[in-house]
Amino acid sequence: MIRNPVPTDVLHALRGHLHEVIRGRVAHLVDAERLRLPEPDVLTELETPDMWFAVPGMYGGFRCVLEGRELKVDSWIRVVGGSGETHRVTADGAVLTDRGFV
Repeated sequence: MIRNPVPTDVLHALRGHLHEVIRGRVAHLVDAERLRLPEPDVLTELETPDMWFAVPGMYGGFRCVLEGRELKVDSWIRVVGGSGETHRVTADGAVLTDRGFV
């Protein structure tokens, strides 16, 4: 059941830009673990459109929150102080909006 409708073309673009953000931070871990990256369309089905994507070896991961037609993506490495980053992901691309938390 779709609870948070987002047009298919927008979801497709969000997926690509989300995957770029993840690979931009931890491509070596994604490749080493042969990870299947998260699909943001799952967020359209959740009552609270929020999901966590853990990355083995990162000691952290990515929190993805659907906000309308955009994603807010927080990521951090638990064992590295100041490693937090927040990206705003839209159909047009991804922008780093905050760095250094956690």
